Amino acid sequence: MKRGWRRRQDNRSEFFPSEQKNDTHRNTSTPDDTVETIDFFDSDTTLDELLPISTTAISIRHSLDEVVVGQRNAKDAISVLLSAHLSGARGHGKRESPNALLIGPTGVGKTHSVQTAVEYLGLPFVNVDSTALVPSDIHEGMTIEKVLIELIISAETILAEANMFAEISGAELAARGLIFLDEFDKLRAGKESDWNLRVQRRLLRLIEGSFPAIREMRGEVLDTSQIVFLASGTFEGIRDPSITSRRPAQLTSALRDPDRVVSADLVTYGFLPELIARLPVLVPFESLSVDDLVGILQTPAVDPTNVWRQHFAKMGKELIVEDGAKLLLAENAEKLNMGARGLQQVMFPMLARMSFGLDDSPGRTLVISREMCEKQLRMGW
Repeated sequence: MKRGWRRRQDNRSEFFPSEQKNDTHRNTSTPDDTVETIDFFDSDTTLDELLPISTTAISIRHSLDEVVVGQRNAKDAISVLLSAHLSGARGHGKRESPNALLIGPTGVGKTHSVQTAVEYLGLPFVNVDSTALVPSDIHEGMTIEKVLIELIISAETILAEANMFAEISGAELAARGLIFLDEFDKLRAGKESDWNLRVQRRLLRLIEGSFPAIREMRGEVLDTSQIVFLASGTFEGIRDPSITSRRPAQLTSALRDPDRVVSADLVTYGFLPELIARLPVLVPFESLSVDDLVGILQTPAVDPTNVWRQHFAKMGKELIVEDGAKLLLAENAEKLNMGARGLQQVMFPMLARMSFGLDDSPGRTLVISREMCEKQLRMGW
């Protein structure tokens, strides 16, 4: 279920949170674990009243469980972070946002988890490819200004769909949105060039809320101090001894899990200490196990065979993948260390080859058994 605003016929606005704060404009009889409509009068509407601040961490977690397989601890962390962000969005003045850094292998659900939670909450959101960011003195490419403009556009799209431009501006709503910095690890500074270091300094100003004011088309100023930032990356090699051996001795002795990534590792990896300090919450994502990959194949919302079922259905065939074949696909995909993307790589040669032989296949049902899958996988591509 996607949360968001919509215009009522009686000229009120509504959203669907799972708990409420008492005031004269709201119904106050809803238990914390239920969902009920809350009404706001147009005549005295403020930004704080428009925010879905009543969303609990458990409701966010439930939305993630529907489409994100595994990653229990990471889903808990994201749910709490965004719930805290929505609670803090009612505060006045500058505050500390619950910014975080998601660390884990490719294809394990980092971006997918954030996008799912944001869609559920109906928050303004922009997904930034960190490798495309440019320093302050470069005016072509993805500048910080363009990132903020995209966030305003996201907010204005939400308001347009809800027909609420009269109550709140895009800049006001964008100020409570989320910026996702994908491929953040690629910004590590090196000896050969200071380009990434200059980009880091630019991001530091943005995250700490000291970035110059950005005005939207109607002249409204976007305050960046209450935007929440989530960065993400694989950080390949960050657990190598060349990195971990440079931890302070007292930190090393205090760690119960030596494989855990800590802020000191990120600084050694090539990031400004000030920037890492403003991403204080480190959220690890684990590699997907064979069971996780089987779970993906068994979850209709994210099953990668869906596109093939549609493809074969247009040719008059019903595709059925038996459990034994799913297990074999998962076992082969797990060896690729590509996470969920490995399933597509394993399946494509087999299903593409089978597409050319459909005319010779009797009946309307195409069943992929473990035995058939083994034969097809041995053939390669």
